[in-house]
Amino acid sequence: MEHWHLDRKVSITHIISTIMVIASLFVWGGGIERRIDLNAKDIEQVREIQTRNWESNKEAWKELKSSIDKMNSKLDRLIERQ
Repeated sequence: MEHWHLDRKVSITHIISTIMVIASLFVWGGGIERRIDLNAKDIEQVREIQTRNWESNKEAWKELKSSIDKMNSKLDRLIERQ
């Protein structure tokens, strides 16, 4: 039966490959960070658009309610005449 043997030497290719893996992780992490920042900006823009649309819709509903109230009063007057 063979016993395990650990070698204390580290080859230069192992060091270089480890450095490359670490560098790749940093580059990948930086790309993720940029995408997160872009998504955060996009989300903020969507929120602003939704807020503007909400305000616009509130005004439109107020105008619609006012128009319906006017039509109601006209119909009431018309019914009273008969």
